[in-house]
Amino acid sequence: MKYDFSELIDRHGKDAMAVDAVGKLPGFAPSKPKEGFDTIPMWVADMNFPTAKSIQEAIIKRAQLPLFGYFQPSDAYYQAIIDWHKRIRFN
Repeated sequence: MKYDFSELIDRHGKDAMAVDAVGKLPGFAPSKPKEGFDTIPMWVADMNFPTAKSIQEAIIKRAQLPLFGYFQPSDAYYQAIIDWHKRIRFN
């Protein structure tokens, strides 16, 4: 799957701790930058590009079920992870 990592989304005011907590949570989040400098949200593991549509669709499909409890992983679950590792090589 080809993915465009060049599309950035402005996350200010959209419940994104990486940008909205800066200067507001002393001892946890960084202070606001000095006048004339921009906030660079590299203090928290977060991404400023869209999630792949297939991931959004899978989450929406699962969220339509009425229960959110623990589940017993199936053979298909483990096979999907195995297949993914075969397709994606981390060199």
